[in-house]
Amino acid sequence: MFDVFKDRELAVLWDNGVEAGTLDSETMAELAQKGMTYCEGYCPSEEYTGADRCSCIREIFPSPKDYRLYLAARNRYEKLLQLGLLAKALSQDKNRDTNDNH
Repeated sequence: MFDVFKDRELAVLWDNGVEAGTLDSETMAELAQKGMTYCEGYCPSEEYTGADRCSCIREIFPSPKDYRLYLAARNRYEKLLQLGLLAKALSQDKNRDTNDNH
């Protein structure tokens, strides 16, 4: 059975920086690249503690600091991916223009 009071207590401890360590850079890079799956289906922890500190998040990230770092890294990865795709499209466009002129 889900204990709302215990989950809220754990969320407060997590929020206040009671850490169980930090994620190593390799794991953080992998998460940033692949993204993560948030709660699947109904999550009572999400309902009572909020989406950014539910037990699903707390199980992956030892602290809010690690979670914020992940969010920033994921955002950066997605922007770099978009830039890479744009550069590739422009390069292919330029190659087509060059080949059309010959």
